[in-house]
Amino acid sequence: MKFSSTLILFIFFKATLLAQSFKLDTVLVMKGMKFHIHTKELNKESLLLIVERNSEITSTDTLENAIFYFKIFDFNKDNFPDIFFSYIGNNPTENLLLFDQTNNRFHQVENFDSYPDALPVTSSSGLYYSYHRAGCADLIWVSDLFKIQNFKTVHLGQIYGDACSTDPGEESFYIKIYKVISKDNDSLSLIQKLSHSVTSKYKDIKWGFIKHYWNKNFRKFMN
Repeated sequence: MKFSSTLILFIFFKATLLAQSFKLDTVLVMKGMKFHIHTKELNKESLLLIVERNSEITSTDTLENAIFYFKIFDFNKDNFPDIFFSYIGNNPTENLLLFDQTNNRFHQVENFDSYPDALPVTSSSGLYYSYHRAGCADLIWVSDLFKIQNFKTVHLGQIYGDACSTDPGEESFYIKIYKVISKDNDSLSLIQKLSHSVTSKYKDIKWGFIKHYWNKNFRKFMN
């Protein structure tokens, strides 16, 4: 499926360090329909994202006004474009709207902002892994394995890396790997513990380890 798009994107920075003003006006043509995606400022902190299909409003979402990155691309590899926003912060806060082929509209993915810097697990379609700093100048970090089902994220597993602190009774500089055992309360079960030194085997250090681990071991976390 091919789609054509005309993208007009305006980002204006206010003369203050407190916020930036974001404006979006985009037209996509897909399946013989025109999708007009644009924003309306509600106040200094928030804006309204409006999606129209052939001039009919199909969805509205309230977003933070502190957007510094915007992209339309095929996130889930279904040959239809999706809408992605990223916000300013110590860790990226991101929103994703996936295109629903059945109803020809965009849906915001519930709880996607809990999984920053998400990348696909290349060895299995439909799975993704995230990364975020958890303290000590990024020496403590977390990567989560998840999937998207019915426009909601489903948490499957977690890698917790600590190359900073020493807990009582713990070996210094470790990696703990957990499986999610209850989707209702996100309970985690420890399935493996490694020395943090294993990351030194990879060219990209911990990022290389994370990519390799999820691509090799994702089956352990499937229910």
